[in-house]
Amino acid sequence: MKKIFLLLFFYTCLLYAQRDSLVMNTLGSARTLMESGKHQEAHQQFRMLFSMKKIIPNEAAYWYGVNLFHLTKNAASKAAFKKYLKISGDTGLHFIKTQEYLAKLDCKETGYKEVVITCEICYGDTILVECHHCKGKGLEVCPVCKGNGVVSSQGAMGRTFHTCSRCQGEKVLSCSVCKGQKKVRDICQSCNGTGRLKVKRKCED
Repeated sequence: MKKIFLLLFFYTCLLYAQRDSLVMNTLGSARTLMESGKHQEAHQQFRMLFSMKKIIPNEAAYWYGVNLFHLTKNAASKAAFKKYLKISGDTGLHFIKTQEYLAKLDCKETGYKEVVITCEICYGDTILVECHHCKGKGLEVCPVCKGNGVVSSQGAMGRTFHTCSRCQGEKVLSCSVCKGQKKVRDICQSCNGTGRLKVKRKCED
């Protein structure tokens, strides 16, 4: 029984290895044709690759987008590049080149391209903004005397008044949020704290 199990396991591993080899060979063939300028033939290889319904390397979406770019199938090329970004994120091997191709496609389509620049408001750091609690005054009404400067108490001899011990009769205190500094550090609303902004630029810039 154990021998049968081992044989089945070995056969399964061999089958998966053959499938992986077929996928990689087809992708390699597509890239070779593409790099030789035979983009239509490469397109057929990519179509064959995607019809295999097997696990395909993430980079296949990138190379497919490149080939479609050379075939001037702009909409399909953009879709392929966005698919690559979706599955690989900004850590993918071809992330920078993908951004460059997308910029070229935007240029073809609109005459403008989307570029990422450093936020000129915060430069990637938190920024100082007016304290929302004290409205930039640096002070707040004393919560004990409610801004009267004195407090009262009822005793045997009637109601007596005395100077508020919290604010010492000043009626106000340093703001409990900004500590009297009038401003607080906050996330930049322009870039949402990322330090980067996406902007449109003319393609000739």
